[in-house]
Amino acid sequence: MLELLVKYKIARIIPMQESFFHAATLPKNIKLSQELVTLNYEKLSPFSQPLIITYMDDKELYLWFVKTNIFDEIFIVPEAFLLFSLLKKEEDGIYLFDTEPKKVLIIKNKKLLSAFTTATMDDISLQILKNEYQLTKSFLYSKNESDQKLSLAIKKFPLTELNQFLKVSLTKENMKHFVIEKLTYPLISLLVIYSIVSYSQSYFLEEKVDTLTQEYQALKSKNVAVKQAIKKYNSDIQRYEEFEKKELKFYDPYKVIDDMYSVVLPKDKAIITSLEISNDTMRLLLETKEDTIKYLKRLNKIKYFKNVVIEGTHKQQNGTKKIIFFIEMKAL
Repeated sequence: MLELLVKYKIARIIPMQESFFHAATLPKNIKLSQELVTLNYEKLSPFSQPLIITYMDDKELYLWFVKTNIFDEIFIVPEAFLLFSLLKKEEDGIYLFDTEPKKVLIIKNKKLLSAFTTATMDDISLQILKNEYQLTKSFLYSKNESDQKLSLAIKKFPLTELNQFLKVSLTKENMKHFVIEKLTYPLISLLVIYSIVSYSQSYFLEEKVDTLTQEYQALKSKNVAVKQAIKKYNSDIQRYEEFEKKELKFYDPYKVIDDMYSVVLPKDKAIITSLEISNDTMRLLLETKEDTIKYLKRLNKIKYFKNVVIEGTHKQQNGTKKIIFFIEMKAL
């Protein structure tokens, strides 16, 4: 059914590369209105005045920020959620889709922990993700397999989930124009109208507006503790971000590891056995039977290294030398 809704421009699927995902855990039985979601989470968006797509499941709140909120369709469904709805019954792990750009979903305990796109994903980056999320398995789908998975996810997507992706900013007047326009597709129109009325009649029936407003004001006064908890949480996050910007200045380990590839080439008879990184210094342990000067020269050519010296060497009986390089980084 979702295929038909997309075909007739009643629903739209937002590609992963056009959205920014954030997952949050809420206290049990807490319900957030769209206004409270915007108030508390819009600042996490990389876009100004984004469309915020939400999905709530028990204590899990999934948010997608989309750059534009100008859509003709009334159901906006993130591609990441479609894939997650298909894969959440599978094993925990990192799911990689070899598309352009590459799509990455991280699923653990039937929860979507992260969803993003990237230009590249090498073995080192994959291992870092596994360590970060304490996962052991990863699953890679080719371009054709990725297309098949998305197609299957669309076909199997339950319409019961569609209600959560209703674009509630649709006005009564816009709704009237929408229905008139779509009446050329009677079956689709009836299904959509039924879905909208059954789930969100409060947005389109004027006589309900006053009642709902009064109920909302009453509930708002009872939610002081929740608001204070959210305010404290946001304050803690803000303080941590300020501390991180001022005090936790460090180099991106991805860049450091990537440049390490230029130190030992495939033809060299050497291996890097350990790498320690602190705020502005590094220690690199390298084993080789060759002259160590060429590795010293290569390290000194790396653009963000200020000074590289040999801190110590140890020669083993088989002729292998263990060299410790001490590296000072340039100021950030």
